[in-house]
Amino acid sequence: MSNSCNLSSSLVYHILQSLKEEILHSEWKKVCNFYIIEDNRKRFHSLRKTGLYIQRRKN
Repeated sequence: MSNSCNLSSSLVYHILQSLKEEILHSEWKKVCNFYIIEDNRKRFHSLRKTGLYIQRRKN
């Protein structure tokens, strides 16, 4: 699994590198924000799985 993950991120990295000059700064910001939002969603779901989210809401 980690090998395919590394391959995917490597591929994405090379694609982004090749497009870098053509993409505006604002577009880069959108991409970064998307990844931050996705990361936060994953954390949120893992909190719900462990029950920490439910405990926080009660307090």
